[in-house]
Amino acid sequence: MSYDNYPNREGNRIYLFKSSELGNWAILICYDYLHLPFQVLLQSKIQTLFVIAYNTDINYYLSLSDSLHQILFCNIVVCNIGNIGGSHPYSSFREQNKRNVYQVIGNQIDAAVTIELPIKSIYDDQNNLRPPDAKPTFIQKSPDLWKKIFV
Repeated sequence: MSYDNYPNREGNRIYLFKSSELGNWAILICYDYLHLPFQVLLQSKIQTLFVIAYNTDINYYLSLSDSLHQILFCNIVVCNIGNIGGSHPYSSFREQNKRNVYQVIGNQIDAAVTIELPIKSIYDDQNNLRPPDAKPTFIQKSPDLWKKIFV
């Protein structure tokens, strides 16, 4: 496999990947994950955010993910290195006990895990495609939020 078609480029681009099967998704490195402007750009446009991290402060990233999934309205999957631990996926369920889908804590843990994320359900809630009498399953942005702030 040649990686010539995927060059590393300098700059501040965020790539949004679109798939009818996997939903829309983006990848950030740990440094970019900490910058609010990136979150605002991705808000309600993706169903999953992947964060590739080399982070020793695992509790900070757990708290950050717990907060940001409520701003981004999507799944967040943080993949930290195994000798530090702290990898975790979050989903933006309205019910708090369902949000932390899985978590790896501890040092020197090498693990490959398969989880199921609610991609289509999040997409349907983001785009108001659920049946009219159904309650939203996921946290949602108020439709008038930006009008109230910027008008």
